[in-house]
Amino acid sequence: MLVAHDIAGSFVGEWLRARDELHFKPFSSAHEAYAVIKEELDEFWESVKANRPDKKELIQIGAMALAALVELDFATPVEDSPETKREENNAKQ
Repeated sequence: MLVAHDIAGSFVGEWLRARDELHFKPFSSAHEAYAVIKEELDEFWESVKANRPDKKELIQIGAMALAALVELDFATPVEDSPETKREENNAKQ
C-alpha cells in the first residue's frame, strides 16, 4: 500500500518526466492547467466506467496539479497568501 510520502514522490516524478522526457513546456496559464488536469481526470473517469480504475491516471492528475501550483506560482501556503492576508485585514476593519 502506498503511503503519502510515496504518492507525493510519484507526483514529483511524473511531473519531472512530463517536463524532461516528454518535453512538455511549463504551464503558461491557469486555463491551460485546467484543461490538462481535466483531460487527465476524463481519462481516469473512462477507466472507472470501464471498471478498470487506472492508478496511473490519478498520479498524472496529481502531477499536473503540482505542476500548476509550482509553475503558476500558486505554491504560497494558503495561510500566507495575499488573498488570505487581505481577507484578515478586511475582517479586522
